[in-house]
Amino acid sequence: MSHFGERLRQTRESQGLSLAQAAVETRILQQWLIALEEGAFDRLPNDVVARGFIRNYAQYLGLPTD
Repeated sequence: MSHFGERLRQTRESQGLSLAQAAVETRILQQWLIALEEGAFDRLPNDVVARGFIRNYAQYLGLPTD
């Protein structure tokens, strides 16, 4: 697991959010959120989509998007 993915997971869990809830609220499929949290970027559709997912998920969790 990447440090980045671990930070996403820890932040989500510290806020008491489930993956299912995050998926509904971000409109990002749960399988993609799992890939982000595992740092498995090769499982995401493509680089452009991955960057969008990362930005949106980080923003949702209140993390810096840069």
